[in-house]
Amino acid sequence: SAPIGTIYLQQIRPNQRRFYLVDSRGKPQREVLLIQDDFRQLGWYREVKTSDRQFWSSVHIARVGSHLVMQAAAPVSDAAGKFQGMFNSYYALSQFSTFLNELRFSPNGQIFIVEHSGNLVATSVLSEASSLRRANGKPDRLPAVDSQDGRTREVARQLVQKYGSFQALNSEQQLNVMVQGQRQFVQVTPYHDRYGLDWLVVTVIPETDFMAEIYATGYRTAWLSGLALAASAAISIWTSHRITRSLRRLTQATQAFASGSLEPQLPN
Repeated sequence: SAPIGTIYLQQIRPNQRRFYLVDSRGKPQREVLLIQDDFRQLGWYREVKTSDRQFWSSVHIARVGSHLVMQAAAPVSDAAGKFQGMFNSYYALSQFSTFLNELRFSPNGQIFIVEHSGNLVATSVLSEASSLRRANGKPDRLPAVDSQDGRTREVARQLVQKYGSFQALNSEQQLNVMVQGQRQFVQVTPYHDRYGLDWLVVTVIPETDFMAEIYATGYRTAWLSGLALAASAAISIWTSHRITRSLRRLTQATQAFASGSLEPQLPN
C-alpha cells in the first residue's frame, strides 16, 4: 500500500482502468493496478457528471480492497458547459481512523465520526478502523449502534435514545452517560463544509480520567465533579478543532490538486 499523498496517473480505456505511479514531473513510472470495468456506470462517476462544482463524493465501499473510501472531485466542462472529464482525489478512511487513534487527548478517551445516517466513518478504536462489517459474506457499512466496541455502541445507542436519531443532532451537544457502570463525558460536534461533508465528531472521555485522584483520597465533591465535566468539555472542543483543522487542510490540498499543483501540502 502507498502512503498518504501518493499521486497516481489513471489511464482510461473502454471497460479498463490502469493506474501508474508518477514522478515529481507527473510522468508515469510503473503500473500498480489494473481494473476491468466500465467506471461510467459507477455511482461516484454519475455524481461528478451531474454536478457543476467541486465536492466530496458520498462515503462508499471500494470494490478493490473492500475498504471505506470517499473522493474529492471537480468536474471539467467545455465553454458550452458540456462535461469533459474530472479531477479526482481518492481517500481511504481507514487512514483517518489511524489519525484519530494517534490523537493524545486523554489516557482512555476515544473518538468516532459518524454520518447522520448513523453509519461509522472513522474511529480511534483500531480493531474497527475499517468501519465495516460482514453481512451475508460481503463487506457492509457499520452502524455505530452495532459497533463491536462496547463503549462506542452504548454511547451511540444512548445518543439515539436521547435525541431520537443522529439526524436530529445539528448543533454541539454535551452530556454524560453510563457505560458498564462508569460515567462517560460525551461531546458531539457537527462538522460540515461547503463541499458537502456533513459529519458528527463524537468525543468520549471516561470520568475516571479526571477523578482517579479523587477516588484515591475518597473526596468526591460536587464542584470537583463539575470541574471534571468542564475539563472534559474543553478537551473535547480542542480535539474537535484538531480534527476539523485537518479536514480543512485536506480540502485545501484537494483544491490545489484540482488547480494543477502536484505537490499539495497534506495534513500531518
